[in-house]
Amino acid sequence: MTELDRHYSGDKAWKDFLQVAHAEWETCNVQEEHLAALSGDQELASEVNWRLQASAISWLDTPVPALQGTRPKDCITTARGVLALREILLRMP
Repeated sequence: MTELDRHYSGDKAWKDFLQVAHAEWETCNVQEEHLAALSGDQELASEVNWRLQASAISWLDTPVPALQGTRPKDCITTARGVLALREILLRMP
């Protein structure tokens, strides 16, 4: 995968981050689409929605250089991939 999974900020940072996006997720009208793209992972889906909003689905299908050209939605298949995806979301401005 990438080195991002080795530099994962930790579950506490991730859980703190989740609280920010939770309220917006509750009113999201494309929840099912995001959940389908991320194999039902609601935490990742809510964060991708909050960070990327209207471009979330296209971002999930686009190879990302920081993920060594892997599409974000393909990261969900391994534990290391999930950690890398979490870390890239934590690092987004």
